[in-house]
This record gives sequence, C-alpha cells and structure tokens, in this order.
Amino acid sequence: MVDQSMAQPAQTPWHRFLAKALELSVGLERIWVESEVQISSEPPRVDIVLLRRETTAWTAAQRALLPDGVRDATAHSILLEFKYSESLTQEAIVQALAYEYFFRTSRSLATEEVQMFILCAKTPQAERLVAFEYAATAIPGVYHSLNVYIARIPLLVLNDLSDEPHNALVKAFASRKREKAKAFRLLRQFWKLSTELLMMLEVLQAIWFLPEGAMMNEILTPERVMEIGEEWKQIFLRNLTPEELDAYINPSYKQGLVEQGIEQGIEQGIEQGIEQGIEQGAIAMYKTIEQILQRRFGNVPAEVTISLAKCNLDELNSLVNPALDAVSLDAFLACLPAAEEQAT
Repeated sequence: MVDQSMAQPAQTPWHRFLAKALELSVGLERIWVESEVQISSEPPRVDIVLLRRETTAWTAAQRALLPDGVRDATAHSILLEFKYSESLTQEAIVQALAYEYFFRTSRSLATEEVQMFILCAKTPQAERLVAFEYAATAIPGVYHSLNVYIARIPLLVLNDLSDEPHNALVKAFASRKREKAKAFRLLRQFWKLSTELLMMLEVLQAIWFLPEGAMMNEILTPERVMEIGEEWKQIFLRNLTPEELDAYINPSYKQGLVEQGIEQGIEQGIEQGIEQGIEQGAIAMYKTIEQILQRRFGNVPAEVTISLAKCNLDELNSLVNPALDAVSLDAFLACLPAAEEQAT
C-alpha cells in the first residue's frame, strides 16, 4: 500500500507570500511582520503570519493598508492563520486555538493583547459555517462565531471582502479569479507599490491566471517568484527593438542621464575645483553608460570598460544615445572613439 503522506507533493507555503506582501506594505508603517512564527519558547515554528503594531493604536496610514476585521482589532499582536488551498476545517480551528494560546502564554501577554484571525482564500460551504457557528457580520467577508470556544477567532473570507482599497492586498490571494482581478486593479489604482512588491504580485498574477493556475512542478517561494520576475524582465528588455525601448523610457530619461552626470561633477567641483568636478562628472557618466550596457546586454567585456574609462566627458555624453539605442553590443562598440583618438 502506498504511503499517502509520501505520495502527496510538498505544498507551496502561501502564508509566506502573504507575509512578504504585508512586510512590503504595512511593514513600512511601523508594523512588525513575521512568518514562520515560533509560538513557544521551544520549536516548532508554525505557518502563521504575525503583525505586531509598534504604535499605541492603528494609525490612519496603517488602517489604509489593513483588511476589514484586522483594521478594527484593538490587540497589538495579530496572528493570521492563512488557508490558501484548504477550506475551513476543524483542524484549522483547533490549530488556531492552539497557536493563539501558546503564543500568548509563552510571552506572558494578556488575552486582549493578542488577536487570532483565520483567513480563507476559498469560500467555506454553508454547512461548515453552521457547524462552527460562524455568522456574517455587518462587514462583508467578516464572520464571528457564537461558539464560546472560538468566539475570539474571527473568520475572514477573502472572496467576500468588499471591493475597498484597504482590502485589495489580501483579496489578491482570494481563490476566485474574478476577485483577484478586481483586487489587482485596486492595487494599481490606489496603492503605492514598491518595485519589489509590484514584481512579486505581477508574477503571481501571471501564474494564477495561467490555464493550470498555480499547479506547477516546482514549489513556489517568494524568493523564487522574484527570480522568475527578474528573468522575465531581462528577456523582455533583451528582445525590445530600439523603437520599442524608446516607447518604454521616460522622454526625459536620456536628458536626465546627461544632467545627472554633469550635476554630480559640478557639485564636486564646488569644493574641489571645476577641473576635478568635470572629472567626477565623467566618472559618473562612465558608470551610468556601463550600467545601461549591463542592463541591456548582460556582462560588459573588460575591453569595453577600459575604452569607456579612457573617454572624456564630451565623448561619454555622445555615447549615451548609442548605449540606449544600439541594437547589439557590437553596434555600440562601433560608436566608441578610435584608440588613436583617445590617446591624443
């Protein structure tokens, strides 16, 4: 007989994605975010997300990034048991009770200082809600139980949360594609997403909206998703034509590169003399061109770096457009000053 525990594939740790998304959003607003939380003085660590408020009460900025239910909690330590691929089960509730108890007692915290939530990406069946005495509240997607044992553990059903901007981040993890899509639109419209968070969400959205969904051969982690995003970005940039690249670059970008190099040189020149300032401008411009070449064509050969280092500021300024527009590295090399010209 096949051992079922051995036959089952390892599961993607979706709580880590939720934790990473919260870390890159609410984590910037004086809220400590942690996953793989150790609930007692000894292992094991469990699959929950901890939000620990560092302010005496939720600020307006924090509430703008927290979902319904959580944003109204008075406790300073919030535990989120996130169920992405599972539904609401008795085991999930027992785990939530245990997590909350051991976390609170191991840190000598009062009952009102800790609040546990169960977040379900899938909508529980009606009979499950009845069995655990969960009833809908006036806030869509937020359920409270009348059962005395689990009355302190609200349930958040991500599919049912309202389409408000503050719910968008957690709703991006809802099971229904329609709800995910609405959440992503809200995030792009109302949230100031960091580059890292935007990349992680864009890759996740692409994976989730594939015909096979998130059923992939490899176990996804936030780190692996970021690697995939970087790989996609490099492929995208390498295959752009000069005209397409120009369409994606801010119109003032090229001029900004020139001004940045000159300004850095001039600022240095105020203290150390105009001549040294121009030299610093050339160094800044050289580094800028080298970074553009690396981003477009990968590793830059040593001979190219040496040739760039020999160029003066005027020559480097003339190389900015070729660095941005050249179809290939060889095409850029053709624009470099001849060796005898650099020597004079």
